[in-house]
Amino acid sequence: MEVREEGVGDAEEHAPQQEPEAAVATDQALPATTDGFRLEGPKTTYEGGDELFQYINGGAEPYLKFNFIRVTTAVYASDEGQLQVDMWQFESPEAAYGAYARDRSGEPVDIGDESSIAETSVWAWQGAFMLTIIPDRGNPTREGSLELARAIMEQLDAPSAERPALCRALPPENLDEQSVRYVMHPLHAHGLYLANQIIPEGTFGLEGEAVAAVGSYTLQEDQQTSTKVFLLRQTSADAAEEVRDALRKLRSDWGDELVQEDPHLVFKAGDGNFCSIGTRGQVLTAVFFAPDRQTAVELIENTLQRASE
Repeated sequence: MEVREEGVGDAEEHAPQQEPEAAVATDQALPATTDGFRLEGPKTTYEGGDELFQYINGGAEPYLKFNFIRVTTAVYASDEGQLQVDMWQFESPEAAYGAYARDRSGEPVDIGDESSIAETSVWAWQGAFMLTIIPDRGNPTREGSLELARAIMEQLDAPSAERPALCRALPPENLDEQSVRYVMHPLHAHGLYLANQIIPEGTFGLEGEAVAAVGSYTLQEDQQTSTKVFLLRQTSADAAEEVRDALRKLRSDWGDELVQEDPHLVFKAGDGNFCSIGTRGQVLTAVFFAPDRQTAVELIENTLQRASE
């Protein structure tokens, strides 16, 4: 998708749509009133890369890499305060889940396909759509944010979806479900703590059709750093092997000790810090911060098996 700098091109051509000629799903999902809220001012729809940069210049790129279509934004008011609402649409449920999982925080709640709340902010995902609600003015309540989220998601006309298959392939035992992320571009890997040193951006080859899932595991009560499982589906077996070789070189350059070579690579980075790397066809799995060698091997075998089913 071609994205131009804000202010480049015809401003009238790329002006946000305050009243779309034909109502779109993101606009239709935002009602004029609910039991406790009323729409405050107009709804505004931003469609495509140019308009999204007008809305969140400096933060648009990750959403564009999740195949963004449009977002409709509005403010809702109640007796307690105001809430900023954004209803996002992406090209696929997988992409929408990726955006939702990247943004969400807090604890899970039962709205849509998945949702979570942190204080009075709510994130919800259903099909190809993502809803975000954040406090704007006054003192909106947690219950009010949840009420508004439920009202909007009940009005959204969108089929339900499951998490992307790659996310479902992560072993469920000891997995922190709230930690699961779906990665479609190197930008989406920013903030993933996978090693004590910086992994260069191009290491995983996350360009084009390659995608990845990552989740955190707590395997011991006194574990200071969560074990991470990184599951990558590359475009071919050769491409997966290239990533394996790049990770092997990187760990060696860091001075990690190679303690196992077959059938999977296992490196010891320090006491209680093991990394395993393996491939099966076009799938690569890397386990980071495993507490011991056996766990590193078992996790990689389990993940590769699940990803191959």
